Amino acid sequence: MLLWAAFGLALAADPGPDPVSGSRETGTIVIDAKVPVEMKLDAEPVGTLLVPSTLTVVTTPGAHTLKMWVHGTASDVPVEVPVGGQVVVVVGSGGVTAGAPPKVAGVGPVRVELRSLGREALAVVIAGTRVVVDAGQIVPVELPAGEHTVTLRNLEGTAVWADGTLVVGAGTVVVVQISDGRAPEVAGAGSAWRPKS
Repeated sequence: MLLWAAFGLALAADPGPDPVSGSRETGTIVIDAKVPVEMKLDAEPVGTLLVPSTLTVVTTPGAHTLKMWVHGTASDVPVEVPVGGQVVVVVGSGGVTAGAPPKVAGVGPVRVELRSLGREALAVVIAGTRVVVDAGQIVPVELPAGEHTVTLRNLEGTAVWADGTLVVGAGTVVVVQISDGRAPEVAGAGSAWRPKS
């Protein structure tokens, strides 16, 4: 009986995880949907986003599977939720990517993640600098806040998939989802893609 009383006191003294901040006992999954999506986390319904929006899910740390339906097609997205951290999942027309968010920048350059959904390696030319992103790869780059000319091409340079301006918001987390044959999809407050007119 003494053991039960001691256990009960220990439970009463522990306030439990903070569901908003994601304390040491929890982590978060941030789903940034550019298109309608229906989701389940480990076979449990999470929600349906019918318009471009963001959903934050607080969960236990560790390996999880997000089942997502986009345009009627189901896909399983494995995510590893860090203790007290978060995973950003971007859902776009070209598919779904998941990864740890870039660090939020203060003054100075903003870390931008280029996430490839393509079937082939892509060349991303940002303000004259060429960055190669292999299929399925995540490549971080640092850019100052502001507008940057961007061209998305195949490696040979014979096909231009997108040509425009990437707007990078100051102090935000920026994810650019790229794919052959599609315009980039950008996630992050104050950030956007503007096609060349």
